Amino acid sequence: MDYSYVTFITNERYLLGLDTMCKSLLLTNTKYPLFVVVPTNCDDSFINKVKMHSYGAEILRIDRIECNTEISNPMYKHWGDTFFKLNVARLTQFKKVIMLDLDFLILKNIDSLFEYPHMSACASALVKFPDWKYLNSGLMVIEPSIKFFDKLVTNIENARAASKTGDIGDQDVFNYLYPDWFEHKELRIPEEYNEFYRAVYRLAKTLKHGWRDIKIIHYWGIVKPWHLTRKELFKQYLVNARYGRFDVNRCLRMYRRMMRKRIKLSFDNIEYD
Repeated sequence: MDYSYVTFITNERYLLGLDTMCKSLLLTNTKYPLFVVVPTNCDDSFINKVKMHSYGAEILRIDRIECNTEISNPMYKHWGDTFFKLNVARLTQFKKVIMLDLDFLILKNIDSLFEYPHMSACASALVKFPDWKYLNSGLMVIEPSIKFFDKLVTNIENARAASKTGDIGDQDVFNYLYPDWFEHKELRIPEEYNEFYRAVYRLAKTLKHGWRDIKIIHYWGIVKPWHLTRKELFKQYLVNARYGRFDVNRCLRMYRRMMRKRIKLSFDNIEYD
């Protein structure tokens, strides 16, 4: 199979994120399969739970990358697991893959992204932070190769040394290796394909059809929408309303609606090209 979507999961805290992302991708009538990558050493109980939440997506097992995953800042403690995503370069059974984060809500069909070249991605939240010149690894177009994988892994410590704090994740490795990425306009996917939920309202104002042109909302941060209890979510709504952030509440409501949605679609029932 030449083209495929791939996503990575290493622990149960992201199962509901996997469930919601899979549903949202299926509902866009994609023509391509999704593969869910898990660590080789995970137990059968975890695999069974992944199967329950991935709607027929095929599961691939792959070894964890041996590297220092220590994160000192508690705000970014979840970044240590993101090095597992560098395994995307080892998936040489595919000609090209689109890597998707689990905290995505996919609103429109994104199959056209397979037309983009290797290392294409979005500079997410650029509309809010215009000086940001780096790719966001939540969504990337990758052409796997062992040579590329070796290049990523051997530069993890170089990327750590180049950072200010040493607290890094997979994204920092990509940006370290491609410092001039932003200057290559052919690699820059429009921001509406991966926009942070706290910046969507700014981007929507710049688009022809506003919110209708948003393709993917990225729920970036350590606390995800599926982690919130009803009480915690209500509190978030009140705080956002107090500061006039009704757009953030809209994004949260959209996500929670997708969480509750029941669908009969599955990846194994789709006839792929």
